[in-house]
Amino acid sequence: SMIFGQLRTMKLDQMKNTIYEIKGTASAKAGSVPKIELQITDGTYFLEYRSIDLSGNVESTSKKTFMVDTKDPLLNYRLNPPQPDGKGEFFRTSPKLTFQWTDDHECSILVSIDGSSWENWTGSQRIEDGEHTIEAYSIDGSGRTSQIISFEVKVDTKDPYVEIEDVGISSGEWFTTIPTISLSTDETAEIHYKWSSRSE
Repeated sequence: SMIFGQLRTMKLDQMKNTIYEIKGTASAKAGSVPKIELQITDGTYFLEYRSIDLSGNVESTSKKTFMVDTKDPLLNYRLNPPQPDGKGEFFRTSPKLTFQWTDDHECSILVSIDGSSWENWTGSQRIEDGEHTIEAYSIDGSGRTSQIISFEVKVDTKDPYVEIEDVGISSGEWFTTIPTISLSTDETAEIHYKWSSRSE
């Protein structure tokens, strides 16, 4: 005698919300076990299966869900403005940082700035003044993670200023000895000056 088994798989296409069916039949000689091996790709599958013997006995239908994810997500980033608008690769306008992931599932993004602890990142956020090293990775619903990306962003939105110090003996507005005059600014700025014979 022969033993027949029938099974059906249904895959839910998340984009079109359409159900696909794949049907198969297994058979074997008496005393042996019928067997079907199915191969599925990434996605969510809903399997219904049962067996029917030669005498017409029908097994109750069983169901099982298979969720398969073999691919790591990909992560990229975007700055707005996209390129530094100042000298020395500095942004003079505080840029907005946005991350973009590519995956079949929703992803979370974790970011570390200048070696800080990893924190969740959402939407677009402005980068504060400073020279920053930014690291980031994404993790999808199945727990697969992207490679860590790392990049540098230098931001300086504040105008520099000069401090003046003069040392000498004065009487009212006049110095009665030759003064020592010192001009200083921050380390990333240059000092420009000129002399004039009268106040302008």
